Amino acid sequence: MAAYIILGLATIGSEIENPFGQDVNDLPMDTYCRQIAVELDVITATPRPDVSEFMKSEDNLVLFPLSQYGFPAWKERSVADIRGALRAKVVASSAPAPSEASTVAVDVSAKSAQSV
Repeated sequence: MAAYIILGLATIGSEIENPFGQDVNDLPMDTYCRQIAVELDVITATPRPDVSEFMKSEDNLVLFPLSQYGFPAWKERSVADIRGALRAKVVASSAPAPSEASTVAVDVSAKSAQSV
């Protein structure tokens, strides 16, 4: 029984030993490389945006994960409003933070319930 387990592990090890070959179980590196080449062609085909125009455009999501508003909406707000938005990060999972030094703040709903 033990020999069967050891031989099985050896067979599995030989199958996944070199994932970049041409076997059935290998990764399709040619496909991956072709896809990266196509995406690089698309990226390099578009002209570089003008920084001064992009900074003030609606597409510049200055606080992206926290807000879907662009630069013009945040330009009119005070520094206190911006800092408050940064402090009000919402935890994506319900699991507790791993340490007290975590950069993720507590859930906003808990704060709003305390302030009511």
